[in-house]
Amino acid sequence: MRQAATPVAIIVVCALLAAGCGGGSHPASGHRGGASRAPGARRTVRLSITPAAGTDTTPNRGITVTAHGGKITDVTVQTAGDPVTGTLNLAGSVWRSTWALDVSRHYTVTATATGSSGETATRHVSFRTFTPRSTFTTEIINGYGQSYGVGMPIILYFSRPIANRAAVERALEVRTSRPVVGS
Repeated sequence: MRQAATPVAIIVVCALLAAGCGGGSHPASGHRGGASRAPGARRTVRLSITPAAGTDTTPNRGITVTAHGGKITDVTVQTAGDPVTGTLNLAGSVWRSTWALDVSRHYTVTATATGSSGETATRHVSFRTFTPRSTFTTEIINGYGQSYGVGMPIILYFSRPIANRAAVERALEVRTSRPVVGS
């Protein structure tokens, strides 16, 4: 009986060794599944978008897109609210929205960047801005986006009393056709 068990034991040991030497994914090999790359090849450009997916609780920050290892070639923002525009820094690596985001809105940001060796990276992020507990509206006498003359007062009427006047004043923007000193 002992002699009959020896060939079975040898076959089992050989099978286990063959299984242990077979293919598979080992973290030490650098392969983690998905598409494989040629040895030495690596992606040199990647994008980060702020805010990230989820709910943005600080829409006054706007949107920031940053290209790491490359230059931004395109940024589009889709929303049912006010259109979102932005500016690119001189290096072409950072895009920032021009103004604060609307509250209670859904945004989808798509950005593309190109690396120094010509490879491209595209990233999509969808998020929603928070819904405040209370809001107010304003009316302007001459109308939104209208031209005013020198010395003409800009008067806003609010739908309810404003508790934090300094915050509202910081959020207002007046653009002039020529630089003007004053406030």
